[in-house]
Amino acid sequence: MRPSAMQLALLCLGASALVPPTQRRPPTALRAKAEAFVTENAPDLLKEIVMKRTSLGEDARRNNARTGGSVKLEHVTLDKIDGNGLAFTCSVKRRAGGFGGGFSTEDETTTANWGDLLECGWEADQCEVDPDGATAQRRLMQVACSLGLNGDAARLLSTEFPGGLGDAGALPDNLWLNNIPASKEARSHLGDAVCDAVVQAILEDAPTLQVTVKPPERGPALDPEMDTYRIGTLLELARHLAFRVIEGTGRKVRICVQAPMGEGIFSGLPLSLNGVRKLLEMMDWGSQGAELQQKKFIRFGAVGSEWVDADDEVFVVLAPQSIVGNSIVPLLQEMVEAAKGRPVILINGRMGDVQSSAGVMSYRGRADRLDFVDEFRECFHFSLVVPPGRTFFPILGAVCRPFLDCPYALYRRLELCTEENRIFANSVERAAAAKSGDLVEKYEPVGCYGEMPTAKEQKLAYREAAKADLAAGRVVRA
Repeated sequence: MRPSAMQLALLCLGASALVPPTQRRPPTALRAKAEAFVTENAPDLLKEIVMKRTSLGEDARRNNARTGGSVKLEHVTLDKIDGNGLAFTCSVKRRAGGFGGGFSTEDETTTANWGDLLECGWEADQCEVDPDGATAQRRLMQVACSLGLNGDAARLLSTEFPGGLGDAGALPDNLWLNNIPASKEARSHLGDAVCDAVVQAILEDAPTLQVTVKPPERGPALDPEMDTYRIGTLLELARHLAFRVIEGTGRKVRICVQAPMGEGIFSGLPLSLNGVRKLLEMMDWGSQGAELQQKKFIRFGAVGSEWVDADDEVFVVLAPQSIVGNSIVPLLQEMVEAAKGRPVILINGRMGDVQSSAGVMSYRGRADRLDFVDEFRECFHFSLVVPPGRTFFPILGAVCRPFLDCPYALYRRLELCTEENRIFANSVERAAAAKSGDLVEKYEPVGCYGEMPTAKEQKLAYREAAKADLAAGRVVRA
């Protein structure tokens, strides 16, 4: 650490560094509220945890296998969330006196440690620390996903979770991403969400990170054939991210755009990145940005080990992608090795192989390339859900992962009108209703998943949500 440099950067931006999650401690009262919230909103999850991940559940399964239902779990109360795991009080009905005997109900206690609960992701030293509300929320959602309780995980994503992710765990109303270009409010929300996720992941010492953010105007992987392609939005995000990383961590940032690959007449660059490096340097960074560049807190570069200097601390790579005849993966591998554990963050990367007649990126080395790509952990994801075979519209919902180690939340898009049966004659009338507040767009979580939900999982979740609306007599425009 270089205290003088860090202080200088923070003074330039007039902000203070964030506190790493591992140094926070949850207030006792707040933790008690979180325990009560989980008990009320996720009863099925608590029963599944007790039955499948605790000694009490193992005893119940063993007795039921021998005597055919002699132990029944009536109710579970979450008593404690701490660094060791979860503690429960369970109302258990047991058969007395063998077959034909009556049942007696008693309260029994049991525990489950994080090592048994989190089978995919959390390090042992992270689990030993008492989790704050947001960390507890993320862990419980992970456990729910691992047990196949996607609906319970979605309910835990609620903004009402005490001390939890708050608005970071929800999509705001009236994003209206079907407008091109997207509104300033929508771009601001997504930009802030990306920055929050990246800064927190850096503070958690995650070395290789990936960000996927694809509202319509950015197109899939910056595809220039789309009429909504807009590189300016990505450059805005890069500028905002650089400022926030310096503000939140005090570290120096190098923003990288890949250079042409290949040799001679065979050298080339993806059309979507042509001229981006020059635009990045020419764009208006403001007086603060200019001062930070002068003091080498913000620098620019390409992809490769030669662009890694000893005093660089965070590397942001914009939309790296392979081209016909050349893979970007070897250059990224060299860069990550030269960084020696310093964060390397990819924004909208597309590192899959591109086949060519010369056989480049065919079978040779493919497994190693895929293993390297898998090392990049996605700390933020936002993409839209549209009908199969469509490009962007109509928007059915969205998939969002707000932070590292959060599940992927599946949202469905709803339109709620003050007049339930109102029919709009045209798009102008519809836009006027939205502007006046008579038509409100909402994104409602309907499921959470440990991995990116498949089309089949999305369809099933939307169908179950529609059935729930019908049963409740709720009128929505999905």
